[in-house]
Amino acid sequence: METITEIKGQLRLYMNGMASASMRAKGLVYKLNFGIELPRLKELAGECVRNKQLASDLWEENVRECKILATMLMPIEDCDEELVDVWMEQMPTMEIVEQAVMNLLRHLSYARGKALQWLASEKPLVTYAGALLTIHLLRSGGIFDETDMMEIKDQVETLKETDNVQIARAARIILENFS
Repeated sequence: METITEIKGQLRLYMNGMASASMRAKGLVYKLNFGIELPRLKELAGECVRNKQLASDLWEENVRECKILATMLMPIEDCDEELVDVWMEQMPTMEIVEQAVMNLLRHLSYARGKALQWLASEKPLVTYAGALLTIHLLRSGGIFDETDMMEIKDQVETLKETDNVQIARAARIILENFS
């Protein structure tokens, strides 16, 4: 599949109204949410041509599944920092942040710098992205130097006391990775 129209046609086939209604009830509000499970989205992504334009076009849709697919279809080699900064400013939910980190951001050559930058953000979704990215990079080993590690420790000591449960949990996981 190579067009948004083709992809949306496939999304409609797999629509799960109960899952969509449940997400909406939990505060995950999108212009459109098909309620499609991640394994099905991964399968669909495997049928698509990976290219920057398609991923960018999918991202522009205010549709949960399109945003997730965008993170799966963006070629790592074509994903420049400016685009990542724009996407980060437009992150709608923690779920999309999680998918972006897992599918794309952790693989970028400049992920280390973004993790450090985002950990210090005032915006909760950006901070959450920084925390998740830091966890992934710590677990992959060897990417942070001693100065980075001191900066990360300082940041997460503050973050673990936040009222945001997900950020506090991520901060505690980061600290556990230092042990």
